Amino acid sequence: MMTTRSRQHSAARLISGALLVVASGGLLLQGGFAAAADDDRDRIEFTDGHKADAIVSSELSDETHYKTVAAGADIHPKTRTIKRIIYSGMVSDGPWRKAMEAKDRGRFEEAAEDFGQLADSGTREWEKVYGAMQEGDAWEQAGKFDEAVKAFHLVADTAKFDQDDKAQPRHRLWLDSCYRLGVALAENKDADGANKLADNLESYSNLRNVNSSGAQSRANAIRAAVAAVAGDQNKFSDASEKVILRPDDGDTWVHFNLLSADTWRKFGKPKQAAQILDDLLAGLANDPPRRAQAMLLKGQTLLDSDPQAALIELIRIDVLPFGSEDQKCLARYDAGILLRDQADKMKANPATAKDDRKAAFVDELYATARLLLSAVTGSTSEIPEKAKAQAVLDSLPKDPDAVPDANAPATGAAPATGAAPAGN
Repeated sequence: MMTTRSRQHSAARLISGALLVVASGGLLLQGGFAAAADDDRDRIEFTDGHKADAIVSSELSDETHYKTVAAGADIHPKTRTIKRIIYSGMVSDGPWRKAMEAKDRGRFEEAAEDFGQLADSGTREWEKVYGAMQEGDAWEQAGKFDEAVKAFHLVADTAKFDQDDKAQPRHRLWLDSCYRLGVALAENKDADGANKLADNLESYSNLRNVNSSGAQSRANAIRAAVAAVAGDQNKFSDASEKVILRPDDGDTWVHFNLLSADTWRKFGKPKQAAQILDDLLAGLANDPPRRAQAMLLKGQTLLDSDPQAALIELIRIDVLPFGSEDQKCLARYDAGILLRDQADKMKANPATAKDDRKAAFVDELYATARLLLSAVTGSTSEIPEKAKAQAVLDSLPKDPDAVPDANAPATGAAPATGAAPAGN
């Protein structure tokens, strides 16, 4: 099996070598990247609305290189004129779809392993670059930040910060890989490494021929992540105010907004967090997995300030086919606690006992809370809320409609061992 170090060096050499072939006018058939067959082409969507079926050989920060047929001439429009590329391997049955389906359903470690294999064994540039980026994202969502650092290094290490894009062409996602690497370093408690990376990005942004705009913003985003991990609200606020990202920045825009909202929530600033999440959800209409992440975070943000709105967000997550088992358990636990609290409050009101409808509604609230909390205790998740859920269940009023356990000993009965009761 290939080691992490050999993976890093192999991928770095392979990607860098391929980019230099493009820079020198080659067809990018060197460096291990094989051209796709004519009947297995990629789809390029341009910013002006037109589309092209092509064989994409490389996405650079300045130009994207492709052919319409394998033996055709190399076409290299400016990357800024391209909205997105859907590679054929992303939509056909294969390792990418398998890994993405696992990731969308919250099986992050499984997805990370599959994406890692794609990055290791893939023969085309997109498999190695996109595979490594998705591997890092999956490891991060699994909470294994040291593994995320290794994955993001595979792309970030393919270009140097002291050389501009003309001297060393770099992949379009290189800048984003540096940002994700910086955040992963911060989350892995390596503040020095993250700050050094941010400084390197800032230096790179001042070079003459830099086609990757947004380096300064991503440097400040890394500094914001360092401050978030350190719990320094003032430094986080100062750094995040200098971050300029738009929906066009794709995954980076989503990632930083989720990070920012969660940080403001932890700082006890629910209004700031909720505003970020509302803006984010408005831009994620066609991305259900990411919406599930934002909805869970919004539900947690509203727990104290607007319990009813929080309950709506949390219940919606429970019925979605997306999200990890940990995320669903957390949503169920928080929703169960909200229902328990509402039932307790109504039960404490003397007027409830005098109103059959209110009393029945209290019973329904307790029943739903039991249902949600029981789902938490029976899950495969190992989050702390699982043990807490059992304690809450034990404290709830007994279900009046529960069927008695036939195997449970009756009150006052002799022990099931057959021994005589103590004292006789």
